[in-house]
Amino acid sequence: MNRTRNLEACAFLLILCLASSPRIVHAVAVGVQPGDWIKYNITGPSDVPGQTENYWSNITVNSVSGTLISITMETNSTTLGTRNYQIDIAFDCWIGGAWPYIVPASLSAGDNIPGNVIITISDTTQHLGRDTAHFAFNSQDETSDWYWDRQKGVLMEMSGIYQNQPMAYRMDSTNMWSSTSNFLGLGWQVWAIIGIIAAVAVAVSVFAFVRHKGKPPTTLPTPQFQPPPPPPPPP
Repeated sequence: MNRTRNLEACAFLLILCLASSPRIVHAVAVGVQPGDWIKYNITGPSDVPGQTENYWSNITVNSVSGTLISITMETNSTTLGTRNYQIDIAFDCWIGGAWPYIVPASLSAGDNIPGNVIITISDTTQHLGRDTAHFAFNSQDETSDWYWDRQKGVLMEMSGIYQNQPMAYRMDSTNMWSSTSNFLGLGWQVWAIIGIIAAVAVAVSVFAFVRHKGKPPTTLPTPQFQPPPPPPPPP
């Protein structure tokens, strides 16, 4: 079994261990649009027992029609290569039988990612400078954390340990949001607040300067001439 298949099998087995909930996401919001892309760096089990492999995968959104999304997946895996998929995120987010890269946007705690195997979001949290939906999984053989961007509904990171071996999908780059949105690890909301505070401070400074500049200069009264005292009378 090649390295990519090993990693996909690990992920699929861990999800199969979950207790599925009958509730699904009713109002499905689509966050991606044509032209969006995201690249991942991947670490997973290799063909050699006890060792890991590193490679990359890139997903590009080709078209969006309602909740039906067409994507192209490129990877330097010699087995998978380049493949095209269609997923309907209202019914099944699993791409090629594994890895829910694209899910409904605006997921909150208790919401489900639909599919034959249902993932229930644990909570929402800030991760990599973005507002994310988080899913935590723990079992005897597996511990993993999954993070999806809530605005765009794309997988940002999956990292964990499977049978004492690390496995991870981590976002490397994307065009879905500006790099400044997570500058210094702060989300765009934080930078917006900082910008407002800075703008108010500048406005107050300018107002104080203009007000001070508009005041007429303070002038001292001109001293009036005082004649010298008369000379003393002659003796």
